[in-house]
Amino acid sequence: MDELFRIDENGQKWVTATDGKEYKVTGYPGQVKSGYMCAVDFQHEVGEAPQTGPICASLESLFAAKPCISECGWVRVLVIGVEFGKPTADLTVPEKEPTIQ
Repeated sequence: MDELFRIDENGQKWVTATDGKEYKVTGYPGQVKSGYMCAVDFQHEVGEAPQTGPICASLESLFAAKPCISECGWVRVLVIGVEFGKPTADLTVPEKEPTIQ
């Protein structure tokens, strides 16, 4: 899976998202996991909607969650962890994303 990453002169891994932004990949993040999504959710919701459909470990579990895939189709996706964090006590998130370079 190293072809998904750019490794700089210091050995640091970076990944470029579809929006063209480059993200530093470190520690526990940096894990790559695969799963399956409804093709329509993938095309129209990922990165655009406030909430998107599930990413499931198997096609069988996706079909159970989203029977529409018999018509919509499915997409196998790779999810790359780029940062780990926890919300604050008042459930706010940081004003800016510190891993965006």
